[in-house]
Amino acid sequence: KPGSLPVCEHACTETLSLPIYPGMPSEHIERVCEVLLQTIKS
Repeated sequence: KPGSLPVCEHACTETLSLPIYPGMPSEHIERVCEVLLQTIKS
């Protein structure tokens, strides 16, 4: 129910989870960074 977990609800509006993991190829990391920068600039 909305409002039953206010701390969690607030945290999810302030948190960004990036798809990065150990062993991820450099090309994939670069793509994640490119998309993140495009999103921030728009």
